[in-house]
Amino acid sequence: HVGQVLELLVDRVTQRSKHSMRAIEGIDHTSAETIDYRAERAAHVRAEHAIVDGKELVKLDGGQIHLG
Repeated sequence: HVGQVLELLVDRVTQRSKHSMRAIEGIDHTSAETIDYRAERAAHVRAEHAIVDGKELVKLDGGQIHLG
């Protein structure tokens, strides 16, 4: 379907798929109390500028951690 605007107001959305891909031309903004991303093999965050800002705690935990 092709359209200009899609607005949803629901209590819960569940989506299950083998593969999922999104392409956003502008800003992709998520506002939530808690965000939990999990990957079984690899998770990549790539950007010209990446900022992680924790008011109380920022924790990195791994067998090896490479900075720089």
